Amino acid sequence: MALPPNVTFNRMKFLFLRNILLITLLFGIVLVYPIYGWATPEVFEGIIAAGVVALANVLIGYVMMEYALDKPNQQFLSLVFGGMAIRLLATMVVLFVLFTAKYHQLALSLGLMVFYVVYMVAEIIYIARVMSRRKVSAPSRRKQRSNNTSSLPRSIAIESAKK
Repeated sequence: MALPPNVTFNRMKFLFLRNILLITLLFGIVLVYPIYGWATPEVFEGIIAAGVVALANVLIGYVMMEYALDKPNQQFLSLVFGGMAIRLLATMVVLFVLFTAKYHQLALSLGLMVFYVVYMVAEIIYIARVMSRRKVSAPSRRKQRSNNTSSLPRSIAIESAKK
């Protein structure tokens, strides 16, 4: 029994948010004790700050992506990739502010890079799944071709009509 399309999208939205939460909890469970036990408090704070910045980044990306879902393909891609560029610039600004706030620079940079890559992979997987299920009306080339009486390509049909 197939689910209605909006139930499927609502389920996918929930799955994306659940996956982000699970990734965050997994990082927390696996990394907090070793980092807290072996690293200095400055390094620990830098990694936590990086995780918060990356989490905010992916959640903003999710909201922007949901806004763009009902748009035509060209506008959807412009919103998603433009949103990625704006979020990247915003992340660089926040990173600069955190550097000036005396967070541990190496821990903050490496932590942000790791969190950013992991969250971006989750976001790309979500976009790919949504795009495969998305239905946006686009002009069909088959309709244009069906108007031609010939099944031959247009250039061949024109050449054969000249003979």
